[in-house]
Amino acid sequence: MSDATFEVAGDLAPSGLFTATGPVPVTVRVAGIPIAPSGPDGLFRVPPFAVPGAPIDVSAGGASRGFTVADPGPTTWVFPLAGQSNMVSRADADGSAPWPAAVRFVTQKGRPIAPRAEIRTAASDAGPFLIAKRFSADFLATRPGDRIVFVPGAVGGTSFWNKRWNPGDDLYENLVALTRTVLTQHPTWRLRAMLFQGFETDGSNAMDPATFRDALARLIESVRRDLRAAQLPIVFGELPAGFVASFPERVAIRDEVLRAPEAFPYTAVASSRIPVAAEDDGLHYSTAGLLAIGERYAPALALADANALAEPVA
Repeated sequence: MSDATFEVAGDLAPSGLFTATGPVPVTVRVAGIPIAPSGPDGLFRVPPFAVPGAPIDVSAGGASRGFTVADPGPTTWVFPLAGQSNMVSRADADGSAPWPAAVRFVTQKGRPIAPRAEIRTAASDAGPFLIAKRFSADFLATRPGDRIVFVPGAVGGTSFWNKRWNPGDDLYENLVALTRTVLTQHPTWRLRAMLFQGFETDGSNAMDPATFRDALARLIESVRRDLRAAQLPIVFGELPAGFVASFPERVAIRDEVLRAPEAFPYTAVASSRIPVAAEDDGLHYSTAGLLAIGERYAPALALADANALAEPVA
């Protein structure tokens, strides 16, 4: 697909990578919204939430061309899971529904496996991942034929503060590398969003709010760059209400997370308090609490998808 001014080539389905290059800077809009490049040399990624049939407008200089978002058919969506123990889950799965049949996790070597009672993540941690369990049922309910693959990277007791989730830290680099390996080994699978439930350790250690704010910004910017997904939606889970109560330093960290959707496009927060508080013991969600906040992740993902803000084009 080319004309005398620029060339467009690649995968135009949701989350597909394509190039748009020319002798002058190229601008891309999907459904009327400008999207930033996802890499050098004119590399772009169709936003994973783009609707098949939506317009893709590419312009360079005085020339422009129109395309449409392609329909990939039934899709396997990849979700990296980040954070600490509440993502892994320290409560048991009693009373929760079975995992949807269309869900797989990957091992730390990238091999897809069916969910188990204890799902192993990085650093030899393991748990039932109840937030992901509830989220997957809601996400797939409106997508018959689609599948989910979770890439587990969350580990209990880890944070920005203890140098585990900053770009360059071990858990950050492990999750990025594992996600890239999975996508490379399965080129028809499509990156959908990152889900992050954590920050308790940052709060309990009274991390300076400005330092936390900078760390959160680096995480968002770096993971999108490293996964070549400038519009990657990211959903953060709010800190447990009982954990935050009466601790001003924890309130400060919670409020920084709550402000993320106002500062960063394609982010949202799954509330721990609305419509009612998700049950916790002052640090960890109970089984009911994990399922309650898990139920809020799918609506939060829809908010992240729509949260374009005023995204810079370059």
